[in-house]
Amino acid sequence: MGKIIRRAFIVLLCTALVSGCWDRKEVNDLAIIVGATIDKGIEEPVLLSLLLMVTSGGGGGQSMSTESEGNMGGQSSSQSEILVSAEGETVADALSKVQVKLSRKVFWGHNRVILFGEEVAKEGLEEHIDFFVRHPETRLRTFTFVTKGKANVLFETEPVLEQSRAEMLRELIELDIGMRVSLKELMNEFGQEGKITVMPWVEQSKLTPNLPNHGYRLNGLAVFSGGKMEAKLSQEESRGLMWIQDEIKQAMVTVRPDENEGPVSMIHLRAKTDMQAKIENNRPVVYLNIRSEDDVLQNASKLSLLKEPIVKQLEKKAEEDIAYYIDLAIQKLQKEEQTDALGFGNAVLRADPKWWKKNKNKWEEIFPTVEVRKDIKVYVRRQGMVKQPTAVPKEEVKEE
Repeated sequence: MGKIIRRAFIVLLCTALVSGCWDRKEVNDLAIIVGATIDKGIEEPVLLSLLLMVTSGGGGGQSMSTESEGNMGGQSSSQSEILVSAEGETVADALSKVQVKLSRKVFWGHNRVILFGEEVAKEGLEEHIDFFVRHPETRLRTFTFVTKGKANVLFETEPVLEQSRAEMLRELIELDIGMRVSLKELMNEFGQEGKITVMPWVEQSKLTPNLPNHGYRLNGLAVFSGGKMEAKLSQEESRGLMWIQDEIKQAMVTVRPDENEGPVSMIHLRAKTDMQAKIENNRPVVYLNIRSEDDVLQNASKLSLLKEPIVKQLEKKAEEDIAYYIDLAIQKLQKEEQTDALGFGNAVLRADPKWWKKNKNKWEEIFPTVEVRKDIKVYVRRQGMVKQPTAVPKEEVKEE
């Protein structure tokens, strides 16, 4: 009985020692990061800027200058966030200099986005990415962006519809109007030999003439090779690349079935791209098999969408529209930049590993000569609730 009592006492003692939230972190003790930017510093190599959420117990605060670590800026225009900055040899060094100026411990667990300035992106991002993937608090699903000029300038944008600038960016990229790239994807792709990757390019945008700095827009893609930015794609070229890489989730297309008719707008609801490569006569050929199912959103023409020949005409015009964007991306990346962000090398590797092993060292010379064959099919599944053109007299509706 005595042994049982002693064992029970030990168990109760151990339970008492380990109970409770010994590692708890109170919100009022944390400086919660919701967004971060990395730019080229003036006196040091790295300028780190952190967008901090003002939690209970914090004041409206002031935003520190984004030019150097010691200067103080004016009153923050948003009372829910402040922007702090510091320069350093590395991101970690700059972070330590930010920390000594704050009364709370910086916390990365709620960070939404990371923005890189164009100058930093051209010099290379691998050493900066290394910090984020090593830090235990960083979320690997954090979205990444590149922007023209200084990245921290974008956090001067006033938030609209959302309470946070970082949340505005996160919501924008989750609309699937651009290509999402997370920290995890960058980590995996930067580590692959010869891998070409892209990141969304974001800029300030005018929502209305009265709100010049109240929004963001995705304006293309930055192309990286070996961790360094090599080129920038326009919105149209980016759309072509997204078709090639099967990244189209939803997209709008407006075509004119006839040059004498008004436009018809459709949405690509389900799109699928299958890329296959073959070695023909010892040369690689890439086949793009693209299928898209569309719905009509607006018919501004006088054409009746009840007639199959007219629907077929719509489908053909939509196919030509897709081919146009794809050709733009191929022209830019294959012919001008000669950078394989198109993914042709990976397709060849999957198709014929032996051929790839023998020729991979010459891929930079071979890539610009790769033939691309497209098979694009668009199917208009639904013409909308109204089949005939609205507000068009019946006698003026065209059925062919």
